[in-house]
Amino acid sequence: MASKAGLIIAIVIAVVLITFPAWAPLLAPSSVSHGGGYGAAEHTEHGEHGASETSTTTCITGKLMGVDMNDKSIVVNGVKIYVKGRWSVNGESYNPYDMLSYLEKHMGSKITVCYYISENGEKMASKIIVAGTTATRE
Repeated sequence: MASKAGLIIAIVIAVVLITFPAWAPLLAPSSVSHGGGYGAAEHTEHGEHGASETSTTTCITGKLMGVDMNDKSIVVNGVKIYVKGRWSVNGESYNPYDMLSYLEKHMGSKITVCYYISENGEKMASKIIVAGTTATRE
């Protein structure tokens, strides 16, 4: 009887470990992703993003692994973050496609992205730092 209980416990633990990548993001929006590159480092700030959204901002530092112009998103250490809206760099305003084109030139580089979770659950970039340049969402 004890061996059956041990087997059941082992199976439950195995299922939890195998499915961890699928349910881990649901645990906390500030969990650290270690997708490779420079390693992930995050911190949390509180602030407002746009007129109607107040949320927690999470910053992740890592390797820029992908830029998707159609989806208006980037991937940093395996984390997909949307780059939408107008962006300000050194006092000049840029649309998301210009911003993504700039980021595409820095593929594989170290990048810091601060983002918040939108009302529909998407990670939305609010600040991007790459190659000594800081861009903020307008």
